Amino acid sequence: VVVVTRHAQFESTFEVAGYPQLRFLAKPVKPEDLRAAIESIRVSELAGQKEAANRNELKRAQEIQEKLIPTRVPEVPGYDLAFYYKPALAVGGDYIDLIPLDEHRTGIVVADVSGKNITGAMVMVMVRSVFRMLAPRCGGAPRHTCTESRRTASRSPDRICEK
Repeated sequence: VVVVTRHAQFESTFEVAGYPQLRFLAKPVKPEDLRAAIESIRVSELAGQKEAANRNELKRAQEIQEKLIPTRVPEVPGYDLAFYYKPALAVGGDYIDLIPLDEHRTGIVVADVSGKNITGAMVMVMVRSVFRMLAPRCGGAPRHTCTESRRTASRSPDRICEK
């Protein structure tokens, strides 16, 4: 906070364009105006710190989600398999996975989890975990895997798998 001598062309409180974090108060300064200016700066700094922390968390979530997306597609005789994954936002609820069922079979899961950004990504990770745990136990049968996944994740959104 900078206290300056009052000049006719300036209002009693103003900011300098290049330094928005500074608050200039014209003399005479009331204690409550000084307290308010200091509090305003403190709140602004805290908001900036929180925004930076949120950006860091989102970047970390994006890195984690990228590591969960398969990078190699198995060779399947008679098929040419490929995919490309890019969430609409930094992270998302779209789900693609290749689940090894046994030495000769791989399950392919493609789904759109409701929600965007962190919420969708969290649900996607939960669904991924459930499917990866249950698919081999269910013998790779899609209907049985979806039914058991729905039961296992009963507290999750209703539409893990279509009936």
